[in-house]
Amino acid sequence: MPGNLIQWVSSVVMPPSLCTAFTEQREYVQLQNQYHDGTIHRSQLAQTSRRTFRLAKRLNASSLSSLYSFWVSVNGGLTPFAFYNPFDVATGQQIGSNYDSTGINTQGRIIAVFRGSWVQSSGLARTDLPQIEMVEVADSYSPISVTTILSSVTGKVYHYSGTTSDPSGWAAPGFNDSAWSAPVVQTNYTPAGVPSGATLITDSASARTGQPATDLYRIPFTLPTGTIIAAQISWGADDQLQQVWINGTQLAFTAAQSGLNTSLGNPGITSLGSSNVLGLKVLDTTPFYTSVGFQICLTVQ
Repeated sequence: MPGNLIQWVSSVVMPPSLCTAFTEQREYVQLQNQYHDGTIHRSQLAQTSRRTFRLAKRLNASSLSSLYSFWVSVNGGLTPFAFYNPFDVATGQQIGSNYDSTGINTQGRIIAVFRGSWVQSSGLARTDLPQIEMVEVADSYSPISVTTILSSVTGKVYHYSGTTSDPSGWAAPGFNDSAWSAPVVQTNYTPAGVPSGATLITDSASARTGQPATDLYRIPFTLPTGTIIAAQISWGADDQLQQVWINGTQLAFTAAQSGLNTSLGNPGITSLGSSNVLGLKVLDTTPFYTSVGFQICLTVQ
């Protein structure tokens, strides 16, 4: 069976309305021998259980149509997909809050395939599907997911004030940033929205002209060689994160002061292994300095 599975891609995610229709089942298979004196000898065949999920309710016409359309789109049991267990959420979070239509969030995410034939039995306004279930498949069918806190002081930053133009190609891996300064850790102020564990960085320039300040950050990082098919960022900035770049390609992004798990779409950028560059453009509308703290999750296939 594994050899017949198509590799999962993050765009194949079960709709949220269907995720809530399934309930989890787990089985730990054992060998048992019962002796004439009534004692039983048990031997567990596996230390962990492969999770399966079955429908927990009869479906109305709308839910039945949605499930059938999704079942067809994943070729029955051939194409793996991401299923979000709505009850597997972080502590203190609401049920179902882990759902992510991009497939990037790993909290409660299970890579699964359908098993069983489509056999339906309809009654009054509801339909049963007794043979349909989902089964968890091995992690090897999902792309490599790399989550890295890239906000480190091992990069370069270029500061300017007013309306000076950005240097041409500043976010590309081959750009010469030898004349740029090294960013420093900011400890006296933390903007709202900076993710827990992220390092807040700023530029070291001290002279300010009284005009809005802009900083361009170039942060090198390493990824497995492949194609970046999804990106997600959380950040807090003073005053505003304006642009996000990877390897010279500007990602779809709306400027804001902060954001949580914001999707940057499917960049389709080829990873260069150890020679990747994250580019951030940060604006401070007051005549002081910029700062930014962030986490970025990149999915490589």
